Amino acid sequence: MRIIFIDLPTNLTFNVATPEQRPLGGMASCTCYLARALAARGHDVTLVATLPEGTPDVLMGVRHVPMKDVLGDPMNFFRDGDYDVAVALNYPDIAPYVKNSSPRTFNLVWLHIYPDQPALKSLPAVQGSLDAVVCVSATLRDAFQLTIPKEAIGNAIAPVFENMFSSPEELLAAKENRAVYASMPFRGLDQMVDVMGKVKGKVELDVFSSADTYQATGTDYSAIFDAAARNPRIRTHGGVDQRTLAEGFRRAAYLTYPCTFIESSCIVAMEAMAAGLKVISNDLGALPETTMGFADLLPVNGGVILRDDHIAGITGLVEKNEAEFQRDPKAWAEQRFAQMKIVNQQYTWANRAAQWEAFLAPAVAALREGAISAPKPAANESIAVSPALQEAVFLQRTGNLAMAEQKCAEVVRSEPDNAMAHYFFGGLLMQLGKHQDAVASFDRAIALNPDHAEAYNNRGIALCNLARFDDGIASFNEALAKKPNAADVLSNRGMALFYLKRPEDALESFDAALAANPTYLQAVMMRGNIHQSLGRPEEALGAYDKAIALRPSPELHYNRAMVLADLSRFADALAALDRALALQSNFPDAWNTRGLILQNLERFEEAVTSFERAIRLRPDLPGVHANRENALRRLKGT
Repeated sequence: MRIIFIDLPTNLTFNVATPEQRPLGGMASCTCYLARALAARGHDVTLVATLPEGTPDVLMGVRHVPMKDVLGDPMNFFRDGDYDVAVALNYPDIAPYVKNSSPRTFNLVWLHIYPDQPALKSLPAVQGSLDAVVCVSATLRDAFQLTIPKEAIGNAIAPVFENMFSSPEELLAAKENRAVYASMPFRGLDQMVDVMGKVKGKVELDVFSSADTYQATGTDYSAIFDAAARNPRIRTHGGVDQRTLAEGFRRAAYLTYPCTFIESSCIVAMEAMAAGLKVISNDLGALPETTMGFADLLPVNGGVILRDDHIAGITGLVEKNEAEFQRDPKAWAEQRFAQMKIVNQQYTWANRAAQWEAFLAPAVAALREGAISAPKPAANESIAVSPALQEAVFLQRTGNLAMAEQKCAEVVRSEPDNAMAHYFFGGLLMQLGKHQDAVASFDRAIALNPDHAEAYNNRGIALCNLARFDDGIASFNEALAKKPNAADVLSNRGMALFYLKRPEDALESFDAALAANPTYLQAVMMRGNIHQSLGRPEEALGAYDKAIALRPSPELHYNRAMVLADLSRFADALAALDRALALQSNFPDAWNTRGLILQNLERFEEAVTSFERAIRLRPDLPGVHANRENALRRLKGT
């Protein structure tokens, strides 16, 4: 794919090599790493930014275009570029220029900030020009009320933090009784300095912090740094490059972050976990999601931070974690090493690039071959897209489905030989739940263009939604005859076979999908489900681990916990459930299962608490009241 990242004018000057050379803000660093990772996967990637002087045209596999070259004539720039994907970084203002000049470009904004930020003021007005937004966490995604699709794909760690230790023993040998603070000064450094004035024990603090990270000037944090300098247990290092930061993290045992900023994602926490640090912070914003149950997070009621209470709470957590580190260093190191392995499975830019590719590829194909760009036309079919169909597509993309249906019905009446219109109408009818009508629309599209593999595939999906699984499989096979090795079609066929209770045949189809695309998430996940249903827990566990590495979700962690419980690995099952609940705290089945696991571990008081949490969320959950009563009896020894 031809992908362009657009950083609208800011005070940041950077290219994709900058993160290794000097401090750089999180969003810009993420852009650099993702651009490089996508280029490494064979995509043609371009970065538009305010570039440092002397930046070559191509650097680390990524093309570089100065921002001024785009702003002079954006319409012609995007028309001539005809990119498959345009990614604007936090600023949606460029969206209408992209869509009006290059309608076949999949046009999105990559969101790192919350909807109340000034940079997003125009988002509600311009979302009609966007195909989607991608948010850096599910927490952030859920904060937006939009009519366009929202996807959550997380951030990741800098490459220098990957695979830092090869064993728990090596990790423990590197660690000292040191904490680090490594965020901007205004995000809680003043409180951390106060914590270090109160905390007992011998823990010391390294501060890697400076406004230079965002190349900002005019903000004076000297009072905070002066207070830090007066405490002999604190060492300040200013803003540093990634390699120096990694060296500091390698020595430290804890990341201490009394966060006063609502994080949409927290890269410093990811990198701390990758370096084997215990994260000590609070539960503001996306911190629970980011830390996956591995951190000690102080509850912040209603998002309101009372300074004295906050400092006291973080102080207590620092003292608790120092004691745990000193009491049983070997167990501590084993826990941190397990944490590090999970982070290296999930939070790398190579993995994130694969997730972006899996998200973008079908969308690009839909634009290039489907709703806007016609499939290869039959002899009697015009390739032109009528204005009326374009209007129907626009209405569908902006969530006006009823109006889109009305407009599309008018199009197919006035243009009965337009295969593309029938194909799009079929997809819209499926979206509306009118699957029988959708099958009829796909039939008309296929009659007009018998080579349209996507029409056969979507027809198969509609037939399966009608529980006509054998007919659906036949339609998927027709699609595969036109487009062999299509991972999505192979996976859809696997689903139909699974519903027909043909698990071995379904596995064969999912395996074929993964041979075509090893990162196809649905196929990986379904392999786990099938192996679990067939009583093959080790195979199921491997499949779920791979699926979580591709795109973690509460359901996947929950499924993984169920397999671990079947293997009587109750401590590991509990850890998996805690990760599921860190991603989705209102998950009653997970709380109920957590209670059962805690009972197996003879932790009855905690089990009662888990069952009560499940009851509050879903009082009618089968078995939960009996489970609570049983846990209470065992707690009382009766």
